[in-house]
Amino acid sequence: RSITIQQKIDWPQFMSNQDMIWEVLPEYWHESAYLGNGRLGLMIYKEPEKNYIRLETSNCDVHDHREKRDVFGIPRLLTGHFALHPKGKIISGKMRLDLWNAEATTDIITTKGSIHLKAFVHANDMIIVIKATTEGEEKDFQWEWIAAEGNSPRYLFFKNQGKMDKIPQDYPLNPVAEISQENGIHLSTQKLLAGGETVVGWQENKAEKGERILWVNLTHTYPQTNAGETCMKEIKKAKRQGFKKLHRRGDHHRHVPILRGQRFPDGLRRRAVGEIKLHAGMVLQHIAAPQNIPEHPGILVDDGGIWDDVNHPLHPMFRRMPQCKGQRRHRLSPTGGGKT
Repeated sequence: RSITIQQKIDWPQFMSNQDMIWEVLPEYWHESAYLGNGRLGLMIYKEPEKNYIRLETSNCDVHDHREKRDVFGIPRLLTGHFALHPKGKIISGKMRLDLWNAEATTDIITTKGSIHLKAFVHANDMIIVIKATTEGEEKDFQWEWIAAEGNSPRYLFFKNQGKMDKIPQDYPLNPVAEISQENGIHLSTQKLLAGGETVVGWQENKAEKGERILWVNLTHTYPQTNAGETCMKEIKKAKRQGFKKLHRRGDHHRHVPILRGQRFPDGLRRRAVGEIKLHAGMVLQHIAAPQNIPEHPGILVDDGGIWDDVNHPLHPMFRRMPQCKGQRRHRLSPTGGGKT
């Protein structure tokens, strides 16, 4: 005999009470609003001591593929970020991470007006969508793409600290990212010496009521070098569907059985718990007992990926995501054009 328990819960309202709210714009990646679908990710925060909002892109597929399997040979690699340059000076702002709708909203107040962002990473498609509405003179704010240096984060860390003796002498650097444009889509292509490539693609268009929408894809391929083709296909597919269709939610009850008061089959429940324990164990194996790690509060950790067989201590990075000499900067016009 079974008993069914009906739960009459206003889930959107309940979840909204758990939303993260910033009354002051965050200024470091570890304070930022973050979005992702398990592979593709986005962090949003104000660049410290600068007059722009930083939208840091990432994809956990992106790593190097060198023969030596260590933190210099197969590390995760940074990809780069979009810089939103307002017309006026940023005075204040606020941010909200909406858990039910899986989106981040950002309000930026400047001396020339205001900018309102709504950003999300699609759950299934590899696409980041950022919609902007403006007031006052901020309709002419500028997007700029700044490609990260495509080398080991440990190399970047030691170089920034002036500890060049910590870097293997035989560590060759990957080439600088190349900026191009094809059929109105901008591409930032990071070739890798060991083969494969990472491509960040973007296109901006004006929507109804003066809204501006930035469509972003980040694709990594290895050993193939066709990431650009995949990137453009994903952006075109997303634009065909449109913002409203991609953003449409409200079907949680079809995808989350517990919201319908249903029970997981016993076998599935055991499997889910087992997978949680497995992944937790994998994480703890890599982070529970780091060796010889200097004290750096708020550091970014690069462990080469918890799925591989690299056995090494954690790698600390900076509070501020690095900007290195030689990074490619690419400004976009309000309609998506731009110049290098």
